[in-house]
Amino acid sequence: MTATIRPDEEGERPSKLRAASLRVLVGDADEATLDLLQSMLEFQGCEVFLARSGPELIAAAINQLPHVVIFEGRLPGMDGWTVCDVLSHVMEDTPLVFLSTQCGSGDFARAKQSGASCCIRKPFRMADLLKIIEPLAADLDRVSMRDRPRDDDTSGD
Repeated sequence: MTATIRPDEEGERPSKLRAASLRVLVGDADEATLDLLQSMLEFQGCEVFLARSGPELIAAAINQLPHVVIFEGRLPGMDGWTVCDVLSHVMEDTPLVFLSTQCGSGDFARAKQSGASCCIRKPFRMADLLKIIEPLAADLDRVSMRDRPRDDDTSGD
């Protein structure tokens, strides 16, 4: 199944993500969807990792420690609900974005119950996805700014 990501409306340009190295893991069985999401997220300044099956997504999440995981509900080898349940226990504080062609109220409730932060219905606009991950980038920027030494820091003298 090929997912469609709708282009943003004329004049609507999402702002570029500011956080250096926001790590995003994307899981989908469709190569075209993976390529498109990778290109769009990298253009926004994200470091992107890809997975093509449920087991591959879980392994990549554990190895890459992404800041956010975006994945299709129908992954080979393991359904999205199981993936979501496993990841929510292994990576408690990592936002999980569940993509599905069937994000009705029942599916949304099931996704939340399995540990998803949100459920986005396919096809979706990239701007809608960015609205979810931009706050994460802002939080990372605040943390990295707080951890940087100040220019006026003279404690090293």
